[in-house]
Parts: sequence; structure tokens; C-alpha cells
Amino acid sequence: MINPIDSIANVIKAGAEAFEILGSVTSGVIREASRIRGKYAQRDGETVEGYRIRLEFLERKERIREGNKSRRQETKAQERLAHRDLQVLWNRIGLTIHLLAATTGLLFVAPSWGAEVYLDSQCQRVSVDSKNIYRYQRVDFRRNIQSFRQMYWFSLARAIDGSAIFCLTQPNYTEGRLLAANQLQNQFIREIKQESKETSFLITVAYGNGLRVPLVQFRLSLDEPMKPKLTKLREWRSAR
Repeated sequence: MINPIDSIANVIKAGAEAFEILGSVTSGVIREASRIRGKYAQRDGETVEGYRIRLEFLERKERIREGNKSRRQETKAQERLAHRDLQVLWNRIGLTIHLLAATTGLLFVAPSWGAEVYLDSQCQRVSVDSKNIYRYQRVDFRRNIQSFRQMYWFSLARAIDGSAIFCLTQPNYTEGRLLAANQLQNQFIREIKQESKETSFLITVAYGNGLRVPLVQFRLSLDEPMKPKLTKLREWRSAR
């Protein structure tokens, strides 16, 4: 049998708990309202004109804050779109390279989609973002070269139009400089292949960015990396 006194006690207890929760929420609302009211309320000793000027200042400040917030959001959205468009462009360049490789029988340098490294026109490593990435060259090929107990990194870095520069750096792309081989610099490289000798490379240069262009194959010797030797092996025109 239900004890009416216990039932009444339970009802009173539940009501007290609900009242306590409501009081906590209400207190929070009141505190927030007080903060806002205190910010915009007329202060003791403040003239009507001073109060009006302060309200105008606060409203102008709030509009500027909201405007800056909107501009930041818009800028971030534009940067995301620009980065996506550049990635699509790089993907198309990579696809074109592989298609040309298939049709010409030449070995193209395949882009690396991992941790990308970018160099400026003087082979100095740079940090890029969506606004300046088009100004720099991405490293698509790198080999370690040792000469007279000194380690070098030999790299090919390609610009967004497909032309390339050859760089010689210390490990981790420090102390970079252009390879002293003007015939190879800022050209379209169709093939680069390391020979059995680690300091020797076969490099095919295309004098034009397309099909049916003159091609020249060179042998690059880096026995002395600071004094590279370049030998022309053969010339021909691409079949397609």
C-alpha cells in the first residue's frame, strides 16, 4: 500500500530539484543580460550626449567586427577554391606527362604527390600557399650524389607551365644553386634517367611544349658537381 506521506515527500523533493535547476538557468540568463545591459546602459555621471556617442561607437565597432568576420570567412573560402583549382591543374599536368610518355615512348618525370617541395628560380627552398604557388617550381626528381666525400642533392624542379630547372643543393635543400648547365635550364624535359654510374644521367630536352618538336639527348656527368660536363648524344624530332 502506498504511503501518502512518502508520496507527498517525493513530490516536494522533485519540485525542489526542479526549482533549483530553474534557478541555476535563470541566474545564468540574468548574469548574461546584466553583462549586456551593463555594456549598453547609461553610466553614472554620463551625459545624454556622451551616452549617445558611446552607443554609436559600440554599434560601429560591432558592425566592423561582423564585417571582418565575414571577410575572413570569404577569404578562407576563396583560398580553398584556389588550392583546389591548382591541385586540379597539377593533376592535369601529371596526366598529360604520362599520356605523352605512352605515345612517344619516353620516360617522363612523374610528379610526386606526397610531401611536395618547392624551389624559387635560384634553387632556394620556399614555403608556398594558394596565392604564390604559381611563382615557384615543384621538385619532381631528386638523386643523391657523392663527390670527394661531399654529399649533394641533384634535383629537377618543374614550373607550372612544364619548364624545368636543375638544382644542386646540400642535403635538405640548403645552399641551393642552379646547375652550371645553361643548355638544360628552363627547358621542357622529356626524359631524365640515371645511368649505372650514379653521377651520370641521360636527359632528353624538348625544344617546345607539345608534339612534333625537336628533341636532343644529352649525357650529364656530375663527377665534379660544381663543374658538370654535358655531352650531346643525338638529335631527332618527336614522331607525334
